[in-house]
Amino acid sequence: MGRLARQSLRTQHTDVLERTFGYQADGSPLSIDDSHTGRRTYTGS
Repeated sequence: MGRLARQSLRTQHTDVLERTFGYQADGSPLSIDDSHTGRRTYTGS
């Protein structure tokens, strides 16, 4: 539904950065998995 699911940065020879994004059923952000910084999770209030 128009949400960003994956983001990558590549050079000619290698992957520099890759992120995947997870969402809850209501569209709220749930997590970001980042190849450099690891996993971040978000919780509702």
